[in-house]
Amino acid sequence: MSNRAILLNTEILSCDRRELEKARRTLGASYVEIGQAANRIPVPWLCCFRTADLHPVEVEHKTGPSSFDVLRLSLPCTTVSAARERLSDSLPLYIAIVGNTVIAEDYWRYAMEGLADLPFQYLTIDPVEVLFLNDPNEEATALANCLRGTSDTIALIKRLAFIDGDYPPYTFQEFFNGPAEALDDDARNNNSAALDPGYSAPEYRTVYGPEASALPPAPAEMRRKPWWKLW
Repeated sequence: MSNRAILLNTEILSCDRRELEKARRTLGASYVEIGQAANRIPVPWLCCFRTADLHPVEVEHKTGPSSFDVLRLSLPCTTVSAARERLSDSLPLYIAIVGNTVIAEDYWRYAMEGLADLPFQYLTIDPVEVLFLNDPNEEATALANCLRGTSDTIALIKRLAFIDGDYPPYTFQEFFNGPAEALDDDARNNNSAALDPGYSAPEYRTVYGPEASALPPAPAEMRRKPWWKLW
C-alpha cells in the first residue's frame, strides 16, 4: 500500500472513483490526477472544500489479494471556481497554522496558483488510503468536521495533514528551492510537506482519458473508405 491521497480534476461532479471510471468508459468523460500526497491530506486541499461539498460514497479498500473492506463515508467535490474561492478565503487559517504571516502567504499563494489553469470543471480528493492509516470511520468523521472553514477546525486540519506539534515549517524558498541536505529537521520538513499541495507539472499528470469505445463515431463524411470499397 502506498498510503497516497490524490487530488483529482474531473469532468463530472463526483467523488466516487468507480463512478468516474464508469463515466470514462461509457461517456468519454476524462479526469486527471493533479496532485499527490503521502501519508496525509495536505492543508491546501482541505481548505478547498466546505461541509456543503460532501457527497455520500461507498469505497472499496483492498485488504488482501482478493479481499476488500467497504467503507461508507462522505467525500468532498465542488467546482474549481468554488475551490479557488474557499482557498482564497483560507489565508487566516494558514497564518494560524503556520504562526508566521510571510511564510504562510508564500505557501498559500503557491497553492492558489496551482488551481489557476485546470482542464476540467470540478475538483475532488481520493483520501481513502490515508483514512485507513488509522480508524477509517474516525478519520472520515474528522474529514467531514474539518471542512467548516472556521478557526475551531485547526486541530482537525493538523490531524489530517499530520502536522507535527508546533514546529515551524521551512520557508517556501528553503523547502522548494534550497539544497535538500539543508532540510535536516524531520519535524520542520514534515510540516512543510503538510503545506505542500503536491502539484504535478501538467506534462507529468496522470490523465484518465476516454476509451475508444466511448467516443462517438466519426461523421460519415470523415470516414475514409478502403480503396477496394465501391459504395
